Amino acid sequence: MNTPRPPISQRQNDPDMLHLLRAASASHLRGQRVEAIRLGVSLVLAAAGLVAAFVDATATPISVAGAAWAIAYVAGVNPWAKNEARRGATVQEMFDVDLFGLPWNQTAAGERLPPHEINQLARKFTPRRGRGDRLHDWYVDTSGVPQPYDVFICQEQNLGWDARLRRRWGRVLLGAVIAWTLLGVLIGYLADLTIAETIARWYLPAAAALLLGVDGYRAQRDIAAERERIIPLIQTEIDRAQPPPLPAAEQQRLHKTAREIQDVILATRKQAVRVPQWFYARFRDADEQDFQTNANQLRGRLTKP
Repeated sequence: MNTPRPPISQRQNDPDMLHLLRAASASHLRGQRVEAIRLGVSLVLAAAGLVAAFVDATATPISVAGAAWAIAYVAGVNPWAKNEARRGATVQEMFDVDLFGLPWNQTAAGERLPPHEINQLARKFTPRRGRGDRLHDWYVDTSGVPQPYDVFICQEQNLGWDARLRRRWGRVLLGAVIAWTLLGVLIGYLADLTIAETIARWYLPAAAALLLGVDGYRAQRDIAAERERIIPLIQTEIDRAQPPPLPAAEQQRLHKTAREIQDVILATRKQAVRVPQWFYARFRDADEQDFQTNANQLRGRLTKP
């Protein structure tokens, strides 16, 4: 950001940048598969609690299976999900750092992925199974915005859009946990179960699903709050923007601020909690329009005579 770089709206569609996005999307898809596995198994076992509530012969094996999966979820599946999240965050960070002209923060991000790993991931990406229709123009249009304020607009989009999605998905998870908990009370009553039997037959098989829901809700809420905390800082920088050319001291300050903001984005990306692709797609068009409108407002503020 200290020296002129290609405009973001142009640079993000260059072949090498799209190659990184394909790799990042493929890595993200791998993380979603991990999420689907742990969610799918947890829901199957939770649903099995309905059988255990009414069929005595199934109660013990289903309860044991539910407890065993809860242990496996904590001890094995979670670390697996975290590894996939770190890999995807690293690739996405490589894209952002190159695009924004920021230095690589090895302390926060670790080593860059070597070219052969990037290439291997990119080969696994297909538009049918990824977001191929959305790789071009990854960030909103910032044409005409003076550097380095175009970076802040893109970072604001990243923080705000993701926080909005996480707030929504967190509410879904919390609602599901509450509904399943109340349903257990009803099932226990209808099946004439004691409290101990209700716990063993309904809640124990669903332990992993309930853990997933509660942990997921808390994590989504915390990540959204951390991202939202940074947005006013970006808006303050845009409000106080100076016309180019900027003094060297101001360039250096903005350079440092953008890197610090990027560190927050990186840290939240590395969390092993995701929003499902189908849920993202459900709101994608409306959210994209909202944030393009927001970017247009910011651009107008920065480019007005």
